[in-house]
Amino acid sequence: DVVNCKASIASLMSVGDHLGAIEALRVARSLLAQTPEQESGDGSSQHLSLGKLRALSKVGEQLDEYEKLVVRNITDELVDTFLSWGTEGDIDFRAPPRISLTTDRRANIRGVVQSLRLCGQLSVAGATYQKRLCDLISVTVKAIVTECVADAAKTTSNGADASAKGISGVASMSLDQFLDCLK
Repeated sequence: DVVNCKASIASLMSVGDHLGAIEALRVARSLLAQTPEQESGDGSSQHLSLGKLRALSKVGEQLDEYEKLVVRNITDELVDTFLSWGTEGDIDFRAPPRISLTTDRRANIRGVVQSLRLCGQLSVAGATYQKRLCDLISVTVKAIVTECVADAAKTTSNGADASAKGISGVASMSLDQFLDCLK
């Protein structure tokens, strides 16, 4: 049963059934941890842990690696979903914001969150989202400020050493000038 559960994890992951993969991991781990009683020849009972068997000694480590892979995949999927929220289709930015999800997308997000919660990795997904969002914001702000300084350097310069003036322009920007760049 343990080997069958382990073999099913890759198949479940390949079809996108992350919750099923997490459940298979949990079942395999519970089977490894079981200590069924066996009768010995003299009538006394012995406890045997499947995880202690030599043939199954590496299965626990393999399950840990599978879990790391599943968690990384579903974390990336969830973060990508959140970062791309509202970017599909035509959006009227003047209209009041709407939060709308298709039933399939909502079910998918719930499944991913439930899977992460079962693994105890939901906070790791949150930290990954925070880091990627900060990286995205940083790149966006740098690009906007660079474009603003480049435009300012073109209008104030006759082309003489515009890159040096651009660099000094960034350092000498006031807060109001910086905020104007972001508008």
